[in-house]
Amino acid sequence: MRDILLEKALDYLEQALKTRSGDPDPQISNYFDVTAGIGVGGVFAAMLFATRGGTRPLFLPDKTSHFLEDRGKRLF
Repeated sequence: MRDILLEKALDYLEQALKTRSGDPDPQISNYFDVTAGIGVGGVFAAMLFATRGGTRPLFLPDKTSHFLEDRGKRLF
């Protein structure tokens, strides 16, 4: 349940950034310098800011909870 709430909050944040900035494809990691969390929140934060080669994040907010549903038991 917590995963769903976090995903919805991040989706809302991404939509708000899209609306206010005018950027059609905003990345949360471009708008924040620091992120932190513990437990699931820490995993979400790492997933949103992790990149390969400095490009787009490896995970978008709507994909983070799907990843945790599939592999969460191994992480926790």
